Amino acid sequence: MKNLFLEIGNTNINYLLREGKRVVKKGKIPVCEYLQILTVVKKYRPQNVIIASVVPHIEFEFSRKLKKGSGIRVVKIGQDVIVPIRNRYTQPEKVGIDRLLNAYYIKEKFSLPAICIDLGTAITIDVISPLGEFCGGLIFPGVKLCYDVLGEKTSLLPHLEPQKLHLRTYGRNTEECLHLGIIGGISNLLDGVINNLSEKLARKYRRVPAVFITGGDATLLISTIRKNKWRNIPDLTLKAMVLLWSKLCKN
Repeated sequence: MKNLFLEIGNTNINYLLREGKRVVKKGKIPVCEYLQILTVVKKYRPQNVIIASVVPHIEFEFSRKLKKGSGIRVVKIGQDVIVPIRNRYTQPEKVGIDRLLNAYYIKEKFSLPAICIDLGTAITIDVISPLGEFCGGLIFPGVKLCYDVLGEKTSLLPHLEPQKLHLRTYGRNTEECLHLGIIGGISNLLDGVINNLSEKLARKYRRVPAVFITGGDATLLISTIRKNKWRNIPDLTLKAMVLLWSKLCKN
């Protein structure tokens, strides 16, 4: 049986097509070109399309087009399937489904407590308790968003694309200053948050939390974050979707 997993984010859609345990196709497209996914559907004819989305109108439009006479089962995580993790948010319904899925995967696969950092359009830093509970966290602007805002909201600063940072103390032209300010600044911010959260959680739970990093901008930042403090898990949300679906099918 073929299953197509779609992680619909604010910037990109990550997709994974599996037949049984075999990966048939994997890729990423800009969210504004979401209809391209229909070509994958038409070519490979999956029986199930499993969706985790933080962009409701894209999810709605895509699901509507997909259901038209296709006979394909569309499963929306968070609506048709609930992520099996205790959610201690004061407004549980407002947590992004990607954050819950990431926490669920870490709960199922690793020792706790843990900190999960997702470096996407927004950067989220979440805490998973020793009991496997999603406790909440922090949210702040992602790398590309910082570049975009400075390029759009200032008169003289150029609109640059993010790039890997070659470590230097300070920039010697405007482009270098922007790259160092954004990439270096976010890296230092992450170092500070990891240290602060780790110390507080270690005191609270009497155990040092494991730190996990994922997201599209991980490759830009992990080389500048202090070593030996984290583990990189590419495509964490997709991995969580596959794990959840596999367990549901077994039951």
